[in-house]
Amino acid sequence: MSFISQIYYKSKAIINPVLEVIMNVEIDIISRITEMYPKLREAEKSVAKVIVDDLTFASSASITELAEQAQVSEASVTRFAKTMGCKNVRDLKLRIVKCLAVGQRFIYEKPDETGIQGIYQSAQNVIQKNRDAITPEVLNKACDIVNNSRQIVIVGMGGGSTVLSQERAVQVISVRVCCLFIQ
Repeated sequence: MSFISQIYYKSKAIINPVLEVIMNVEIDIISRITEMYPKLREAEKSVAKVIVDDLTFASSASITELAEQAQVSEASVTRFAKTMGCKNVRDLKLRIVKCLAVGQRFIYEKPDETGIQGIYQSAQNVIQKNRDAITPEVLNKACDIVNNSRQIVIVGMGGGSTVLSQERAVQVISVRVCCLFIQ
């Protein structure tokens, strides 16, 4: 077995438990629609456009209403739901509702304070809502996986995340864990 193959199989043993945790996190339906849009058939693109343009309507509309709004058949709406990885149209609508609920963490009424106090209060509100969304079980499991790993892959995707990932890579290397930084 070549050196590269050995690294691949060893890293796979480390990464698979992390992927298990990550893969249990469902990608929101809007991200999936955006990702899949270029590959969709024209009828499915029409359904996607109707959904993305008005999530509230899409979450409460019947299959007939969605089909009429998108000017496609009901079968096309069902095919679209299956293409998005949903069991059926009901599952698609449930995922849209979840997306709307999660989005509310970031879209809320502005606090009464203005100026600097308003900025701080807004930041505090978003941090608190995200803090409430994290469960200790998932966080502990992720920490255990990272703490027990021999190799860590850190990915930065531009802006502040790139700088943060570079800093983390230096910190991880300083405790003698093999680290791969990807920008």
